[in-house]
Amino acid sequence: MKHSFTTIKVRGYDLDLYKHVNNARYLEYLEAARWDYIEKYFDQNIFQEQNWGIAVVRINIRYRQAALFGDVLEIKTWEIDRNRISCTVKQEITRKADGKRIAEAEVNYVMTDLNTGRPVPIDERINYFLDNGRLPEE
Repeated sequence: MKHSFTTIKVRGYDLDLYKHVNNARYLEYLEAARWDYIEKYFDQNIFQEQNWGIAVVRINIRYRQAALFGDVLEIKTWEIDRNRISCTVKQEITRKADGKRIAEAEVNYVMTDLNTGRPVPIDERINYFLDNGRLPEE
């Protein structure tokens, strides 16, 4: 199973009035980790050549503990499901110092055609790309 790890240090501007990471910041942390996953496993040129985009359609986050100023967080990202229309990735945020889980999320996305803005069905060719990071030899 392909997975990636992203490390993020909590900065002062990430905090809210209660001195812990604002809930909206977790969306940014998770997005940064998903981009790291994409960059690690997929040929970026193919997205542009095929006019493909990725559109998040649902995010479900469970907050478990507060992340605080100076914490170093590790975000693990991996795919857990794929069907003919969408994919789902799982993400877990843990505090590196003690291994405690801070939050977890499931993110559903669709591949889109950037010309039309419409979802692209996940056919055999796209499945190959998602499994191998490149298109099949034609």
